[in-house]
Amino acid sequence: MELTAFCFVVEETSSKIVQLLKDKDLRERLGKEARESVRKKFLLTRYVEEYLDLFNSFEASYKLRRW
Repeated sequence: MELTAFCFVVEETSSKIVQLLKDKDLRERLGKEARESVRKKFLLTRYVEEYLDLFNSFEASYKLRRW
């Protein structure tokens, strides 16, 4: 990365940090969206639900094939 590109990234990042420091509503909205994203994508309960759905689909498939 060139030095000028690096400086641009630093300036842009610092500008976004200042924006977050000044805007409480934006901080709260981004925090809520981040929590929801983690809940949907990474929490153990989501994986358990997916495995249960998978196991239930096997059971339904097995019942259909028995007849």
